[in-house]
Amino acid sequence: MYFYSKEVSFHDYKLRLLRNDFAFKEIRYDEIKQVEISKGFLLKNNVLIILLGLAVVYFGVSILNYGYIQMYNESSNTRLYFLLNRASILSVWGPILLIISGLLAIYVSFIRTHIITIYVGKSIYKRRIREISKLNAVDQLGQFLVRNAILTINKS
Repeated sequence: MYFYSKEVSFHDYKLRLLRNDFAFKEIRYDEIKQVEISKGFLLKNNVLIILLGLAVVYFGVSILNYGYIQMYNESSNTRLYFLLNRASILSVWGPILLIISGLLAIYVSFIRTHIITIYVGKSIYKRRIREISKLNAVDQLGQFLVRNAILTINKS
């Protein structure tokens, strides 16, 4: 095995498409029409994840704001009670964890990595090659694919 990522591995005469480290499809290099290596987003549905993250952040801020308003409406004068009472897990720290998880989802949706697109007959396979990109071995992967008689590599 020459190159490996979680979704694809490259061998002497074939490449394997992986799912949970199990090869569900093997493609010989002579079957491949074209290969493209390009930059893309790590997540496949990044717009949906961004919208979901924004909704979670909005929901967390709304709950936190509601609890803060209720704190001022209570007769107790201590604001520290709001942070340290028994219900503080639900009233303060729960919304803060929601906000953090929403911001994390938004951050992850903007991560970019290299994507390899493989054209075989009428099928198109798009796979993320983040592990290869982290090792700065994308150029060596391109040279390896050229040596194994892939017709064209469009690198953008």
